[in-house]
This record gives sequence, structure tokens and C-alpha cells, in this order.
Amino acid sequence: MAKLVNLTDKFSKIKPQIQIAEIIYDVNDSMETIIKFQELANEGTLEGFTKAFELALGKPAVKELKLLKMSQEDIRVIMIGIMASARGMEYDEAEKYFRS
Repeated sequence: MAKLVNLTDKFSKIKPQIQIAEIIYDVNDSMETIIKFQELANEGTLEGFTKAFELALGKPAVKELKLLKMSQEDIRVIMIGIMASARGMEYDEAEKYFRS
């Protein structure tokens, strides 16, 4: 007979977020979103980046942050922040893991 393993209390109840200046943005950390985020970001197209950030942060955040006007380095920082938040990692840890 199999043993029952109760996972109820193991699920995270905290929504991942990133903070830029005084504004806090929720990060959609669903498996579907994070995998699609990585796929779209790796396309290297403007449309791909736009869709990736819209999936992870939402259209209002992309517009508010003016992401498409940011430098490549600033975009990289935000991408690492999104992945760190979604995976429950510290930024510095994620930066080492997601080096490009």
C-alpha cells in the first residue's frame, strides 16, 4: 500500500515580484509563462522581447517601464530579475546562473 504524502503546505502562497524604484511589479511565474518567456527572449527579435515581457509583467508594466527604450544591459538586468523572482532565487545567484 502506498504512503500518502501531503503536499498541501508545500505550495508557495507568495506571488513573486520585482521592484524598480518605488514600484513593485508582480511576476507571472506559471510554468507556461516562464518557458514561453525564455523562448521568446531567446528569439532575439523586438516582437519576441515585447511578448516575453508582456507575459511576465503584463502590458501595463511594459508600457510604464518603456522597456523597448531601455539599454540592452538594463533589459538583461530585468530579465535576470524576472527569472530570479520566478524561481525564488536572489538576484546575484540568478545572475551567475543566467549569464549570457
